[in-house]
Amino acid sequence: MIDMTREISTMADGGAALFKLKTSSVCAAIQLLEAGETVSFIARYRKAQTGGMKHAPLRYMVERLEQRNMLRERRETMLETLKAQDKLTPELESRLMAAETRATLEDVYLPYTNKQKSPAARARSVGLEPLAEALFEDSTRDPEHEAASFVSEENHVPGVAAALAGAQHVLVEKWAQNLEVLEHLRTYFWEHGVLTAELSPAIKTKKSKQAHVGKHPIKWAEYVETATPIKTLPLHRVHMLFRGRREAALQLRLNLPDVTYAVRYLAQHMNIVDDARPAHPWLLGCVATLWEKKIAPKIETEVLACLRRRADDEAIHGLTKQLRGLLLTPPAPRGVTMGLFFERRSGLSVAVVDDKGTVLDDTSLFPFSPDHQWEHAITGLAKCLAKHNVRWVVMGHSLGFREAKRLLSTLANRYPDMPFTVMHTHELGAAAYATSDTGVEALPDVYVPRRSAVSMARRFQNPLEELIKMSPRAMILAPHQHDMNQHLVEHALTGVMIDCVNA
Repeated sequence: MIDMTREISTMADGGAALFKLKTSSVCAAIQLLEAGETVSFIARYRKAQTGGMKHAPLRYMVERLEQRNMLRERRETMLETLKAQDKLTPELESRLMAAETRATLEDVYLPYTNKQKSPAARARSVGLEPLAEALFEDSTRDPEHEAASFVSEENHVPGVAAALAGAQHVLVEKWAQNLEVLEHLRTYFWEHGVLTAELSPAIKTKKSKQAHVGKHPIKWAEYVETATPIKTLPLHRVHMLFRGRREAALQLRLNLPDVTYAVRYLAQHMNIVDDARPAHPWLLGCVATLWEKKIAPKIETEVLACLRRRADDEAIHGLTKQLRGLLLTPPAPRGVTMGLFFERRSGLSVAVVDDKGTVLDDTSLFPFSPDHQWEHAITGLAKCLAKHNVRWVVMGHSLGFREAKRLLSTLANRYPDMPFTVMHTHELGAAAYATSDTGVEALPDVYVPRRSAVSMARRFQNPLEELIKMSPRAMILAPHQHDMNQHLVEHALTGVMIDCVNA
């Protein structure tokens, strides 16, 4: 079994260093979380044990515990599989238990994965493994001469070339399972690897090389870079590079500045030097195949996945800070509030709510294109403002902002005695809320577009009370939010909502 004390201690040291806390406090928080206590409960009622730890470090420890549990589940699956196959030895079990990362765990397990359909397995089944071992152990042997004795129509080895190809598959698969080699090249790749982005052939043939994030055009040519070291690549650019690849606009490649380093290292590690011995050219070909076909694709996949996860973590951290600020915005002063929400097809939706959020009135006006009922809209707004003695008029900053601002400016100039004040708030999730089950249940008698106007007024009056009704996925806090891992986004934003309600 894993030393749980050591594991928790390591986790606590990392959390303490990151958030500048006492290790003993972090360790106490981990033990409470392991016992099933929630973040909100610990933050509020266990301050004495955790040194007054806030929600952010507690959420971080929850994520670390979830990652550890996923690693533990994967390890247990491996152990059960190996036991069933009667391949589990005390040494192998010890190595699996000592693996602290998913990559290391998979490297240890790699030799025991099912390879029944692999080229190397087929080569072994027809008896080509002795040929591979003979050429590797004694490079003075001539490959073609040695392979001739393994040619057999009965074993489906039609010629010398087929025999040598099969022997190469055997050696490549065996070398690819070397943990020391994999760890060294993985580390070297992170330190020296570069990411290049090129326009795909499909996008080069198009007249327009643009895409859009919301209303903002993206010129993919701006993301074409000669070579950017992955350790210095700005994480905010990663999402756009991955979007470009997903939309077949960009081709991403991970390379090393010294393209021959990996092959030289592999050859040196396998004690293969380029001299005049007959088998050396063939062995060096095996090393090149090992890198190009096995190790490089594996490391590239790992690095890109890790790079994306880092970008997601950084971006989600920004989203949570932004949402926390919005949710904890102080409520507005009491007063009757009018919410405005502009939609091109539905015109300008208007809703008036009292200081408790009860809907007093709602209507739709069409002052802009294509109806151009400007005067009718001014008259309708003036009547509504006067009837309910509206104190605040609330609108967003996005679609129709300038037109609505001009309309309200004209209204204020024409009726200077009306004591209303124009305020601005965000429109996060307002349209999605209008069509959601929650919106339908809360406002069944209100026309769908006007529910958004009701939400605008209420979120100005009490942001927390209104925004917790929204689905986290409906709150588009950043232009690249849909490019992130949606499960992680929803999990993080839901946690922020719970923390803010608790606060």
